[in-house]
Amino acid sequence: GLGAAAGEQRIYRVSINGGTAEMMTEVEANVSPVSPDGKFFATFMADEKGGRKLAIYSIEGGQPLKVFPETLSSLSQLKWSSDGKELFYAENPLTSATIWVQPVESGQRRIWTQIDGDRIFGMDWSKDGKTLAVVRGFWSHNV
Repeated sequence: GLGAAAGEQRIYRVSINGGTAEMMTEVEANVSPVSPDGKFFATFMADEKGGRKLAIYSIEGGQPLKVFPETLSSLSQLKWSSDGKELFYAENPLTSATIWVQPVESGQRRIWTQIDGDRIFGMDWSKDGKTLAVVRGFWSHNV
């Protein structure tokens, strides 16, 4: 789950039976889906320049096992592929949304799809892992 430390979000783990929460990330991080095999979690962690980077941690905690090089912004969703070999995440700048695919082991990220004029508010895989459903729309507010 998410918690706060010094006003920043952190990832915590607590037993289903209750008890003391254990902090899993030392830097600010949010969103933490667990890999299909239950061994890892992914998150958007704060970097030293105030941006975000995609990172993978052991479910046991400690330092990140892998931090991908791209600095990211306007992030919303993060999902593992059903086989655990890729991470899918959405960036939502003001003009268009992009869903990126990042191979876990090695390789450059690639664009999976772009949606001009809309934002991505949610996404999830079908039970068979073959279809990604996306909740999209516009964000309207007073100026």
